[in-house]
Amino acid sequence: MKNTALAARVMAHVEHLAADPTGPDRWSQNVWGVETDCGTLACFAGWTVMLADGPEGFDEAARTGTIPPRACELLGVEYNGAEEALLFFDTAVDPDRLRETVESVFGKLPAVETATI
Repeated sequence: MKNTALAARVMAHVEHLAADPTGPDRWSQNVWGVETDCGTLACFAGWTVMLADGPEGFDEAARTGTIPPRACELLGVEYNGAEEALLFFDTAVDPDRLRETVESVFGKLPAVETATI
């Protein structure tokens, strides 16, 4: 079953990160997830794992190269499937385009409060 609540939480987090012009770049669809001097830089999949599993789970998935399958499991989408390709490999460069993509998979996302990391 698709985890729309988690998808909405991750999308809100990405939008929050992208809206802060004074903050460091912390969202990129070109990076699964890395730690930088300014914090975590991750894509939709990386932020899914970080928000659901916390820093320890994220670090383990990044170390073992399992961010994509773990994110699919958490979101309830098939690993190596069409929805994974849309969510994780679409080269969205702005949050509006990413939201359109996410909502094409999960439907209209509910509003959620943003928890920053």
